[in-house]
Amino acid sequence: MVSYKQIFLVKCMTFWNWSTDKIKGLYQKACEACEHAFIFFHRDFNTWYLFSDTLFPLSYRQRFETNTNSAWEYSPERQTLVWRGSNLDQTEYSVAWLSASTVSQKRESDMDHFLSSLRIYTTECQGIPLTILLQAWSIYDKHWWIDKVENKIKWIDDEANEKEASVRDQHLVPVTPIIHSLVHKKN
Repeated sequence: MVSYKQIFLVKCMTFWNWSTDKIKGLYQKACEACEHAFIFFHRDFNTWYLFSDTLFPLSYRQRFETNTNSAWEYSPERQTLVWRGSNLDQTEYSVAWLSASTVSQKRESDMDHFLSSLRIYTTECQGIPLTILLQAWSIYDKHWWIDKVENKIKWIDDEANEKEASVRDQHLVPVTPIIHSLVHKKN
């Protein structure tokens, strides 16, 4: 025969398990709400997530709806492109081109202002994929690229050679590290 003490003990254990599950669920929802509020108040909701295999980036809200992982993040407000593939210390880079422009059937756009203000944060880098740069440019220019052969990017490299590539080319964009120097004023 089961005593009232045993029944009470089982009921207490059941209540304990139920209440800890509810508290864990509330804690997770509170953490998600805090993360969304933090991002909203720090204006990172304008962050875009870029992928090497497509020309269409995802916005912050789309990324949370689809739960996809991207290796690159672009912030138009700060003009930064950040590689999220490693937790190692990152170095600040800029694109090593003298000039660049994009050419489509009806339009040619100068990329010089964009490239001069763009800062790339990554670990040791030989270059970034062309598709990543074009996605960031699309967000900056508010003109989406289509994967067609006639859409091209033209640039003048650091040795003053004129080059061009199609959107479909698997090209790496060269980058150079930015060295910040301290300037001391003499009195």
